[in-house]
Amino acid sequence: EAAEEELDISLTAEYITYEKIEGEDLIIAKDGVQLKYQEIEVKAEYLKINLTTDLLFASGEVYFLQDETETYCEELTYNWETKKIILLRLKGEITGKGIKGKLYYQGEKMENFPETVEIAEGSFTTCELEEPHYHIVAKEMIIYPKDKIIVRNISWYEGKTKIITLPYFLIFLDRKTQQPILPKIGQNSADGWFVKTNFNYYVDEKSYGTFYIDWLEKKGIGTGIEHTWEIGSQDYPGETSLYLN
Repeated sequence: EAAEEELDISLTAEYITYEKIEGEDLIIAKDGVQLKYQEIEVKAEYLKINLTTDLLFASGEVYFLQDETETYCEELTYNWETKKIILLRLKGEITGKGIKGKLYYQGEKMENFPETVEIAEGSFTTCELEEPHYHIVAKEMIIYPKDKIIVRNISWYEGKTKIITLPYFLIFLDRKTQQPILPKIGQNSADGWFVKTNFNYYVDEKSYGTFYIDWLEKKGIGTGIEHTWEIGSQDYPGETSLYLN
């Protein structure tokens, strides 16, 4: 009874029923479903709550809100005992001090872990158009909330043309010093036309950097690398950087 009292759920829908199937207590809701529980909110066409296994399942144009982060998906599974969340065929957006505007992402599967959120078979872009000018396809995206995004095995596309393939890519969410994700294109008297691009890469938690590739009409191609090592402890943090060109 105590567990049921703690499960303070607000649920509305066109159709709600209680069933007991094979010893399991089920609440099933259909059409215009809206659920609120602690810090989460779910909207869907179909929802099933299993009070015996502590599992919630939703499907059909699912809207999921948690900690002010909105995600849309086709299927949602949530365990309110372990706080485990699995979303299938999803899309959402994220922002931070290190991103100008928003980062739009989508993926086949998203799953949360104690310190990270992982997206499999995903893609992302900062372009909000229906057909974005560029997007990045990835095998795996690991989101460290309010910190960074690590992307593995990526292919960078401009329109439908693949530009480059990289093993890793790194996006900071909390650093104002991050270089822009998009290439910088322009013209001046010293360089002529120029295209300046950069790719953040990742070695481990305390070792990462930025690789620069510049094409200058009057000077040719230039490359550079800036690598950062985080040093010290959590109580006395610090970092050192090395730039080569």
